Amino acid sequence: MAGLKGFYGREDLADLDVVIVQANTMACDKSSRRKRSRAEELVLPGHRLAVCAASEVLSAQILNWSAAAPSKQRQRINIEVPAGQLEVGRLLLRCMYQQQPDLRSTEQQATPLQLLVLADKYAVPGAVAAVNRAFKETPVEQLLCETVVAVYELPAVYADNAAFADVYAAAADVLQHTLGDLELVFADQSDRQGSKQQLLYDLPHAGLLQLLRDERTRVASENTAAHALLEWSEDKDISPEHLKQLASLVRMPRCSHLYITTVLLQHPEDVVEAVGLGHLLNAAACSAAGSQLVEEIDSSPTRREYPGWFLPARPASSMQQLVIDWHVKLQDVKVMFEQRVGENRIEAYFGQNRNWGVTTFALMAGPQHGRRLSSSCELLTLCMLTAACTYT
Repeated sequence: MAGLKGFYGREDLADLDVVIVQANTMACDKSSRRKRSRAEELVLPGHRLAVCAASEVLSAQILNWSAAAPSKQRQRINIEVPAGQLEVGRLLLRCMYQQQPDLRSTEQQATPLQLLVLADKYAVPGAVAAVNRAFKETPVEQLLCETVVAVYELPAVYADNAAFADVYAAAADVLQHTLGDLELVFADQSDRQGSKQQLLYDLPHAGLLQLLRDERTRVASENTAAHALLEWSEDKDISPEHLKQLASLVRMPRCSHLYITTVLLQHPEDVVEAVGLGHLLNAAACSAAGSQLVEEIDSSPTRREYPGWFLPARPASSMQQLVIDWHVKLQDVKVMFEQRVGENRIEAYFGQNRNWGVTTFALMAGPQHGRRLSSSCELLTLCMLTAACTYT
């Protein structure tokens, strides 16, 4: 194969016409028989030996054609590409002439991914290996998030193919580099396109699956992993099966009891229906009882249905302290707080822990305690503690 490299694109000893044609124009030709323009196809000289050695699919076409109509006339074979990807077809043919194709010179990161799909279609393992090398050798900082999204938009069968392992491994590394600490994702409150939260929301279903199943994903509390699922699924037309797949990767018993009962169980019915009310109640019971109950339910239906719920805790987030940056007029804070007291919505919060270190907040503020706030500073302090205490 190394000796054939110099024959790529040359007429010397060429015995094939390789026609690279866009899929939409092929459909038009079959129906209208119109002649394709040069802008819709590329005709390149080819050599049977090189093409047959590189592609099982094209080799079968060539051999069948030769057996059916032996002739000295130069044979024409078609490589069908999606609209706008004629140059990707040219790149595929070039890879057929190289023992180890080098894709580092490609200008756009989308091109190797398009080549991967085309190489799989025409069974060109050399090109598939070249794409894997390109992804593996590209530093994680240089791989674009748009490229990662495109990887996870590929058909699911690609993810299960060992031949594409390096592509998906590189995509997973970029996810971890960019979104791997979920606390930092939600700490990024910027509205600009490209913010961490926007990148999370733009992930395809397969991308979020990878992020939640990856043992490297970091949180301060499993509540954040559940929050990521709820926020991602908001306003998306997601099937119950896909929602259940994602929920199965959230380690529900490690969410706080308060979060399960006041957030998950109060969420729109699609989540509860997809997961099952009984299973969520079991998760809440495990969360309240701790590891002792978890160890006692090895044979429970919930553990059989959702084994991923009972995995060990995720690695700790690099964010070790919750900072509330709340800019509000003191008078407005006083009104809000006294309104909550009047509604009896601030009761004794004993031991409501969000798993930020070992801090536990305890509040006693309400009509039944028979005291009013004596100073603005005390009022503001209690409001901040209330916000932290009820933050989920």
